[in-house]
Amino acid sequence: MDFVVFLAALIVWGVVWVQLYRMYRRRAWGWVVSQLVSGTLGTVAAFFVVVLALGLINAPPAGEVEDVSMPPVVEAISEGTRSELPPASTPPASKTFGFNDERYLERLEQALKTVDHTRPVEARPVKEGEVNNSRSIVLSPVVSITLGLDKHTGNVNAVTVIGVGNGTDASGIEILIQASAALSAAVPDASVGEVMKHMPSLLGGKPVRFGNVRLSTMKMEALGTWFLAEPV
Repeated sequence: MDFVVFLAALIVWGVVWVQLYRMYRRRAWGWVVSQLVSGTLGTVAAFFVVVLALGLINAPPAGEVEDVSMPPVVEAISEGTRSELPPASTPPASKTFGFNDERYLERLEQALKTVDHTRPVEARPVKEGEVNNSRSIVLSPVVSITLGLDKHTGNVNAVTVIGVGNGTDASGIEILIQASAALSAAVPDASVGEVMKHMPSLLGGKPVRFGNVRLSTMKMEALGTWFLAEPV
């Protein structure tokens, strides 16, 4: 059953990504932006398919619903005790890196200086989301960054570096250097060189941990290599 769910999610992701990519290219969007937006939306659609499918699979039979115990809050209300339900529209704050997007940009620019990156960094406006906000940063034609921002504090809670090369060694080296700088900006006490030393492990599918920050990668044929940094 898990394989069926995975296959369905993969099909949805592929269909959404291809259709949106074609639509954005017809609108004369750039290749990197079209890939990034269509791939991200395809991933979101696949995620919802997985959540919906797992919810249907794990739902208890109708005859067993009576055996489920009531949450403590419901029991307290039924007994007449004073209890207040938390607002449904206010989810708990997520783990963050402890700094906001502006501070990340400062750290990123400092890291890029150490690798002689002279191209201007294009930081786009923050986009509002239902659960988290986001902000995109373009480093070059082959590397872009997406920041996840906690809606409560505005602090960064995820860093995704997307590298899409053109098949040349030069573009591959450029991706490695810029990705190392982008990841090091999320790690409090790690230099670009220290992160770069762990690139072989990351590209080999082995996550690396720096204190409370976990680095990992995902390789996708059409969407290049994704480098991920998350607080743990």
